[in-house]
Amino acid sequence: MADYRQIEMRLYSKDNVMELSSNALFLYLYLLTNIYTNMCGCYKIQKRFIAFETRLGLKDIDAGFAELETQGLIKVSKTTNEILIIDWKISNWSWSEQILKRVAKEAENIEDAEFREIVLGWLRNKNFVPSAVKVDEVKRNDNDDDVNDLFEKMQKLPLKYFDAHTHGELMSRYTNDIETVS
Repeated sequence: MADYRQIEMRLYSKDNVMELSSNALFLYLYLLTNIYTNMCGCYKIQKRFIAFETRLGLKDIDAGFAELETQGLIKVSKTTNEILIIDWKISNWSWSEQILKRVAKEAENIEDAEFREIVLGWLRNKNFVPSAVKVDEVKRNDNDDDVNDLFEKMQKLPLKYFDAHTHGELMSRYTNDIETVS
């Protein structure tokens, strides 16, 4: 459990999110940010609790789940009642060893075998880029630790920092810093 969760600003521009009804979008944002979320993006939550916190009716929650599954945003296990957030890894993981170890440990507790294999597959996928900043676009060399350190520091910056700087300024600064250290 975390004190906060980050939501990608481009979330609303994704085609499958743009197609959602207002109730399904609200439910999706809730699933991304509620107190039961964890590092692997797969957790159990009771529909009654969702209804209480969101004030959505159980029928609206069922309809929202169906819509989110149809759009490929979540999977719901009928046998274990676990929810798997499909794009969780993109917004909430870094390549830090601590994070990946925690995800692997939490994955051991996933009851649904298919969901557990999906999360473990994400961990094994070496082509996975865990953030909007594509580390591969930065000059890669023996300083991978520097890139990871920079990325982790960037994730801890307040949102007002990103509001005050353009995307180009930030990328230029990060690229130049890595090249200088190289």
